Amino acid sequence: MRCSTALLCAGLGLSTVVSSAASGAEKSSLAQRNAENIFSVISSFAEKFSMNETEPTPELLEELKKQVSSSEGVPVDSVEKAFEAMQRNNDGQGNKNMIDMAANIASDGLVSADTLDSLNYAASSDINSVSNDNQKVPDVPVYPSKSPEDAPYSLDETTLRSAIHFPSGFEYCQGQKKPVILVPGTSVPAGVGFNSSLTKLLSGTTYADPVWINMPNASHNDIQVNSEYAAYAINYVSSICQDKPVSVISWSQGGINTQWALKYWPSTRSIVEDFIAISPDFRGTILAEVICPALPFTLACTPAFAQQASTSTFLRIFRGNGGDSAYVPTTTIYTAFDDIVQPMSGPLASAILKDERNVGVTNNSMQKICFGRPAGGIYTHTTSLVNPLTWALVQDALLNPGPGDPERIENLKEDVCNKFIPDELEKKDFFNTVGLTFVFLGEALKYKDKTNIEPGIVDYAI
Repeated sequence: MRCSTALLCAGLGLSTVVSSAASGAEKSSLAQRNAENIFSVISSFAEKFSMNETEPTPELLEELKKQVSSSEGVPVDSVEKAFEAMQRNNDGQGNKNMIDMAANIASDGLVSADTLDSLNYAASSDINSVSNDNQKVPDVPVYPSKSPEDAPYSLDETTLRSAIHFPSGFEYCQGQKKPVILVPGTSVPAGVGFNSSLTKLLSGTTYADPVWINMPNASHNDIQVNSEYAAYAINYVSSICQDKPVSVISWSQGGINTQWALKYWPSTRSIVEDFIAISPDFRGTILAEVICPALPFTLACTPAFAQQASTSTFLRIFRGNGGDSAYVPTTTIYTAFDDIVQPMSGPLASAILKDERNVGVTNNSMQKICFGRPAGGIYTHTTSLVNPLTWALVQDALLNPGPGDPERIENLKEDVCNKFIPDELEKKDFFNTVGLTFVFLGEALKYKDKTNIEPGIVDYAI
């Protein structure tokens, strides 16, 4: 185990992982050896980053690929077997840290060299660029503000606009497709994060035209600043599309970014036709302490992680003054087995939004709606993106007035709930989405300005 100090190990929760691996609890000797080798690769990178030896995420993926390729184990070769492995990992285990999750995925054969190659390619691609050349000028200015009621931006317009990635096939509302803005979660850039799920699914329709926001530093910066990108993108995309309404689909932190934008930039509310939040953490997560241990020095914690702790000042301000209630028709979709955001079941599930403004809200638990069926199984924070119920609700929301409604979905129990992934996706798409855990880990490790103190609240929100 290559971890130079006890403090460094504790900062990543590695002491727990090593103890688990050493005991061999519920793991074969082969899986245990593989896990230990994977721990070694990841902790080696952790040491480099703790000493400010920066390397891009693909470097970590490359090193992990070497380990996976040389492993004696056989990668899981079907989605059904993958869910069996995830069920075994879930049984009898408590909260995990991010290295524990990554090691379990790799040692149980849930990621292959091909998957890491695919993720490496996507992570290195310009689909994740924050420097996009968007020259179209809005007919009506949206900066420095579209409305006198809007909060002020702290970022310049060039920076905000450059983060918006329009794929080459984007129609700019010249056809029948409606623009759909994808807002990513913490530690997974939008390009690679949505590449094998929503981007592919939406691009294959006749009614949706996806575009996404590439947040700098994989959304690890101050969430209040990240949310400026969401606010600007909503107004900018609508404006260059002749003021047509847009839809927003978020994952994880992207839900907070969008809701914060709707709260403090009121001009966005009239042009957002649908807000669909997948695995959002509107109440934060009680697992943030696992990612951000309360130490004087920690290698893992970032401003955005600190803000998403369930007890943060940021979330108290975010939820106050009606921020815990929808501003536009909103669909939330979440899984009780979320390995990053908890709680995700019952009346206090972090994903739930109220509907005090009567705009229309549905809060959709995968396990409740598809109870006892494949789509109600062990879906995690990342694999919620490829859940068939998620895709069915996205389609329903985009094609009908108001939020997605499970009662409107034909053959819900007999068809949608009986699948593991949507028909439009392939096996490789599922495994690429499982592998996003490694992208998550790599981006968290390489973020430079580590802190366990959340940023101060901006003046306009006080």
